[in-house]
Amino acid sequence: RDKIRLHLLAGGGTPESMREIAKNAAAEGFTAIKFDPLVGGYQDMTVERLVQTAREITAAAREGGGVDMDLVIELHRKLTPLTAVTVIEALAEFNPYFIEDPIQIDSIQAQSDLARRLNVPIGNGERLTTIWEFRELLEAGGPQYVRPDVALAGGLTHCKKIAAIAEAWHCAVVT
Repeated sequence: RDKIRLHLLAGGGTPESMREIAKNAAAEGFTAIKFDPLVGGYQDMTVERLVQTAREITAAAREGGGVDMDLVIELHRKLTPLTAVTVIEALAEFNPYFIEDPIQIDSIQAQSDLARRLNVPIGNGERLTTIWEFRELLEAGGPQYVRPDVALAGGLTHCKKIAAIAEAWHCAVVT
C-alpha cells in the first residue's frame, strides 16, 4: 500500500466543541474521527441523561463532519452490557463506523452476546494479549472489528497473526 487511512482522535466534551473539532478535521482532510461521548460524571447520570448527552455529542460530530466523515465512538469499557445496548441503539441513527469497547473485556461471552444483539458494528480487543483470546472472541461471534494493541498483543508479528485470524472470520482490523 502507498497510503493508509487515519482517524483523528478527538476530544470535545460539549456538542459545540465536538461540532467544531469535526468540522476542522474534515477541512484538514480527515475522513474519520474517534471520540468518547460519555463525558465527565457519566457514572452518576440516569440512563436517560446518559443517552441524551451521548446523542447530543454524536449528533454534533455528525453535523460538523458531514456525510463524508466516519464516526468511531470509543466508550472505553464504561458501560454494563444492558446499558450498552440502550446507549448504542440510541446512537445507531448517526451510522457510526463502529463502537469501540463498550463493555469490560472480562467476559468473551458477554462481548459476543452484545455484538449479536446490535445492528451497529462493534470493535474491541485492545486489552487482549494473545492470538488465542482473539480466536475465542471471534469464534464466539464477537466484533466486526478487532483492535489489537501492538504493545499488548505481542508486537507486529503477533498482530499479523491476529489479522489473519480475523480475516478468516470476515472481521476487519483497526489499530
